Amino acid sequence: MEFPDAVSFVRRLPRHGTFVLPNDQRAQLYGLYKRATCGRCKDTGRPRPGMLDVVDRTKWTAWNEFGGISADEAKRLYCQKIDKFRRQYSEGNEFRTNLRK
Repeated sequence: MEFPDAVSFVRRLPRHGTFVLPNDQRAQLYGLYKRATCGRCKDTGRPRPGMLDVVDRTKWTAWNEFGGISADEAKRLYCQKIDKFRRQYSEGNEFRTNLRK
């Protein structure tokens, strides 16, 4: 699976129900996506959000976690995680019918 296809797949996943990615996996994918498409977090000059800004702090932390790898490696890991998720859940037709268009 190529990176654009993996991104498209994630965007089509349902937001609620049986096939929702767990929050920790979503955060990892976010971090890998941002590293692959925007560069290293620390290079943007974006400060770490405060403790009370839980969502943005989680996103920032996930993005910053992957600062030590290249953009190509981030894309590879992103695709690898999506392939694993697809293999885990794509056994039944219910999975395919739950994808958003």
